[in-house]
Amino acid sequence: MSDKYKSPIINQFFKALGESNFDQCEILLSQIALQAATDQECDSWLQYFKGVLLKERHLALDKAAQVFLQLLERDSLKPFLRGQVLLSLGNMFHLQGEWNKAIYVSRQALSIFVDLEQLEEQAKVWIQIAFAYYKGFVQGDYGTDVLEEAVSYCESSLTALNEREKSDNNLTLQAHTWNTLGLIYGCLKRWDEATGCFLKVLEISTLQGNEFFSGFAYTNLGEVYQRIGKNRWQDALDAYQKAVDIFFKYDDEYQAVEVAANIGFLYSKMGQQSEAIDYYAMAIGLIDLLRSGISTEAARTGFFATVTDTYANIILTCVAANKYAQAFEYMEQACSRTFLDLLDAGSLELKREIHAETITLAEVQAALPDDVILLEYFTTGLVEAREHRSFDSRSALVKQQRDFNRHRFPPQKTLLFAITHTDIQVFDVAVSPNDLYPNRRDAVVEEYFLEPRIRRALYKFLLSPAEECLVGKKRIYLVPHGPLHYVPFQALIASDGEPLLRENGPQLIYSPSATVLLRAVIRGGPQNRVTETTQNRERIPCLAIGYNGGAENPLLYAEAEAQQIARIMQGVALTGDQVQKSEVLEEAAHCNWLHFSCHGTFEPDNPLASALYLNKKEKLTAQEILEKLTLQCDLVSLSACESGLSQVRRGDELFGLARAFIGAGARTLVVTQWKVEELSTRIVMERLCRNLLSGMDNAEALTEAQLYLRTLTRDGLFRLLAKMREQNPPTMNIEQTPATVKGKSRRDQRVWDSAFVKSLSRAQPNDLIFSDPYYWAPFILIGNRNRVIQDDPAKRTSNIDT
Repeated sequence: MSDKYKSPIINQFFKALGESNFDQCEILLSQIALQAATDQECDSWLQYFKGVLLKERHLALDKAAQVFLQLLERDSLKPFLRGQVLLSLGNMFHLQGEWNKAIYVSRQALSIFVDLEQLEEQAKVWIQIAFAYYKGFVQGDYGTDVLEEAVSYCESSLTALNEREKSDNNLTLQAHTWNTLGLIYGCLKRWDEATGCFLKVLEISTLQGNEFFSGFAYTNLGEVYQRIGKNRWQDALDAYQKAVDIFFKYDDEYQAVEVAANIGFLYSKMGQQSEAIDYYAMAIGLIDLLRSGISTEAARTGFFATVTDTYANIILTCVAANKYAQAFEYMEQACSRTFLDLLDAGSLELKREIHAETITLAEVQAALPDDVILLEYFTTGLVEAREHRSFDSRSALVKQQRDFNRHRFPPQKTLLFAITHTDIQVFDVAVSPNDLYPNRRDAVVEEYFLEPRIRRALYKFLLSPAEECLVGKKRIYLVPHGPLHYVPFQALIASDGEPLLRENGPQLIYSPSATVLLRAVIRGGPQNRVTETTQNRERIPCLAIGYNGGAENPLLYAEAEAQQIARIMQGVALTGDQVQKSEVLEEAAHCNWLHFSCHGTFEPDNPLASALYLNKKEKLTAQEILEKLTLQCDLVSLSACESGLSQVRRGDELFGLARAFIGAGARTLVVTQWKVEELSTRIVMERLCRNLLSGMDNAEALTEAQLYLRTLTRDGLFRLLAKMREQNPPTMNIEQTPATVKGKSRRDQRVWDSAFVKSLSRAQPNDLIFSDPYYWAPFILIGNRNRVIQDDPAKRTSNIDT
């Protein structure tokens, strides 16, 4: 870094930072603070260094990012320092697995350093971009095409550095470049070149007396020796041990995680499973230490996305060793861990002491009645590379794994844990998660998974292995994982031609993890958010919000549905233009059942922007639900399109409306997995309502409502519609002929033109109108609250059609 832009004390800070001498950094920071009192530019450096120490010493990634972003808002920030801040921000994104963002801000820094003719700073950026490409490839987010591009960035860095005087800083940057280039050569199986790069790093580190950086060289030499073959495995272990000793000496848990995971992986390859589990467990213990220093859910989620291979490998190793209880407990730690922290904290800000514990296999089995089974899935080896986002990519992905051999990248597997009160069985269901990963996250279910041949195949792979375990089970707890969150299990077709959801069949309850589902029952768990205001208000049996939408895309039944549900439940309905977001946020805190009937959207690229539309101008986003909504309700039902869809990040963290409502305090959810048909949705929701009043619990009530819809005939539908029109303001009569619709409103004409109504006009009296799973299968229950209505015979109603 050029002295043209720095004072001597700033140079000293960077030198101490490069040596990981954080105590010296703190001393220098206090000296810089004295100068900053009268020097605005010095104050900017002070704030920047505070952010750097938050990141490097405390791993408070989110707080450091906030410092960097605030600095970038300063108009007075000099270009050189602005470039440094962007470079550090890029590194922050890298640590959270956000490779595209890391590269984007790094390129912004590069343009600044090019303008300033700062070759060494340009070299830093090239190294950072190359390393982001490397890590993105190793994690499966990028394809092989980025590797040669990453090599070219390293070569550009070395060319620039060789044009400069060989200062201490220059040599350090060269060492970083050789290290990154060696990693990339390793991905390309160019072993001799990779080994030469790491030996060059050791040479420079020895010359500088930089023992800490030699730890990286030993780590990466160990990896190369391991991958060359069995005859070099002892060399690999020796190199790894040197590396881990160095990183522990310098208290660098982040790097120690990598080495411990590498040693575990090598012992697994050697067939020494107990030793492998021990070292993987060491890595996971270090991961937990690092996790506790990250204080927002977004940052924790990003961090977990970078370490999932360690969890996958220890789970696979435990299963291979028949240590199923250990495998289950590590699986629970791997699934929705940040979400558990969020539930414990009751806030998006996660303090250090928030460290949610997962439940054990013994606790789960003790909580399961004899007629209930838990089916929990775990997928490994998921590749999200851009050129492989299709359902037919399995052969290409297998070839890529064979040819490029991502280090420590787990094999493509889907495991099924079938757990009952007395037993646990684990099955490898012989389907790759990459064959299920959608190339589009909108319309994925209805456009692919509802095809009968797909539903039969998925039942065969995902459920048949455990079919004997399902006999006599009244209820199934389902915990999907990875792309299996998109699978409509209730619609999968068994060998007898019937779907899983059937007469006298099991009821299905979904959950992000067994711990999320059962912890409150087993350990008492965190309760719903309670404030003084919510304690003092009288409870509302039901708050139903309904909005038909504007003229461009109107709904027919949303407002009528909300009014009817509120009437049946003796609750409150907010419908039409009178629905205001502020009132919803206030009143929702005091209801036992919260129901939304409106348009909903899922935003796959920004899932926290997924929303429910309340009126012409306002919508309620997932972000707002998490931040502003306080619930104590037993049930939230979302009669809205795609309300159950989520983005699934590595680490199995789900982002969308469902996660938001659970985070806000909802105990149970009824949501939809795809864009639903409006009339069938109203029928299911009203039937659900009456079932609950009759004394059924949530799972039983939803199952019956879906089966009722599935077996509803054309004439039965017409009778039901007639009763609906008696109870609510008139809606369009879909029994009328096309001729009678002509000249009516555009909305009426649009409804008549729909495929559903056209098929209805051709149906015979006893035809089953809603037998296609598109109508009855989108509704799923998430959570395990038994019932909304307590068993009060005075409140029961007969379970009739209206």
